[in-house]
Amino acid sequence: FKPKSEQKQSQNEEKLQDQKVEDLFNKYKDMNSFELMQELLKNVQKSKQDGSFDFEKLAGSIKQILPYLSQEQQNSVMTILNQIK
Repeated sequence: FKPKSEQKQSQNEEKLQDQKVEDLFNKYKDMNSFELMQELLKNVQKSKQDGSFDFEKLAGSIKQILPYLSQEQQNSVMTILNQIK
């Protein structure tokens, strides 16, 4: 059981997270695969420059989703992962 103030804070955080996901979806939904790749590479480069890039964490996250992807999707994801290493 959580106090009402903690429940409300948790609900607010969940709403903020949902809004962030929706904002990202809207930002990228109309991009083609080339544009998405350019955006990814730009973000990776920025993260590497500011020291926040964590390849092992990214690779771990990707390995968790691989079983849910088709073989073609898995190959594409692994190719991208190798490019940003």
